[in-house]
Amino acid sequence: MKIVKEQLIIKKKKYFDEGEKNLFMVSTLFQLFGAIEAQKEFKTKNNTLVLLFYGDSNSDHTQLMERLSLFDYDKLIILDKGDAKSYINLNISLIKELKKEVYTNAFVGFFSANLRRFVANIKYKRLFLLDDGVYTISIHNELYNLDAIGYKEYILPFSEKPRVGKLKKLKFKLYNNFRKEYLKFLGYKNDMNVINLGFFTMFDLPQYQNEMIVKHNFDSLKSEYGIEKKISCENCLYFLGQPLDRALGMSHGVYLMYMQDIIRKYKEEDKEFIYITHRAEDEEVVNEIGELGVEVLSLNQPFELYCLENSLNIKQIASFNSTALFSMKKLFPEIEIDVFRFPVSKAISKNIDLIHGMLYDIGADIFQWDTNGSYQIKEKESLCHL
Repeated sequence: MKIVKEQLIIKKKKYFDEGEKNLFMVSTLFQLFGAIEAQKEFKTKNNTLVLLFYGDSNSDHTQLMERLSLFDYDKLIILDKGDAKSYINLNISLIKELKKEVYTNAFVGFFSANLRRFVANIKYKRLFLLDDGVYTISIHNELYNLDAIGYKEYILPFSEKPRVGKLKKLKFKLYNNFRKEYLKFLGYKNDMNVINLGFFTMFDLPQYQNEMIVKHNFDSLKSEYGIEKKISCENCLYFLGQPLDRALGMSHGVYLMYMQDIIRKYKEEDKEFIYITHRAEDEEVVNEIGELGVEVLSLNQPFELYCLENSLNIKQIASFNSTALFSMKKLFPEIEIDVFRFPVSKAISKNIDLIHGMLYDIGADIFQWDTNGSYQIKEKESLCHL
């Protein structure tokens, strides 16, 4: 295995070594928004901001760097995988840097195996998960709801899902074993022994045990951009697309069938239908949706930020279970939300029921697809709401 030696990019202000330390580790712009809110909520000082760039050819790097000034950091660390074939040594170099301090609060984005390796090797008093989608709802339920069953396989990050095929499974197993033993040989931990995770979140998570839950409403983001109402389309319906082929293994044909039914519903209501693409959606699917006679809008930024920066007063949005349904409600409390359900496996259904139950609680209308190719509104009791 090729070992690639990389250098972290580190910038530090002169007075950083004074007083308590706080850590923020993010990979996406949405996670940075959560970090900004946490910084203001906890009044943190001596803030270390870590930017983790592992993906290839995505917009995270550009989006984060363009809006980095929104976060008041005292120390900045940038980990960029770049073209490296292996980033074990790059991870270790970051662990070494982070181990220099003891953190009062550590805020992390997606709680993947890789992030857990970092957390397992540093010292902190409190650990919080920043929102990175409806995954927050699932992992909170899995960790703290004693009645939760069957969610673990579904909420695994894509990078940790079981490989398909004997050769891929074998290669992944060998790599995992090598990484574990290599870290152990160098005196580092591969994972956390005990997970005591708090949540800094926009979601109204139920309290299951004694887990710490701190909620926010994007007050800092609202203050930064201002919630103005310059532009409004009274008759527009913005539909937030999702890569369900990747997330749920749904075929392109089935997804398009659902979209045809949904588009027909709003056309019958004389709505102007605008489809907002997800950055992970298949280009072929997006093109076929455009051929259905609707406007397709591909953004290079989160939909929430697009609305704020363009002073858009959106009246109505819809999707399947997009995170933006929650965040848009926080930013624009008067917005109307439509949510669409479709038949899924029993294990996945439990997770979607949980998400849709929380959407119902914030005022969303839930529609169920039936065999006649139409949607009927659902009542809360039919959602198996937990």
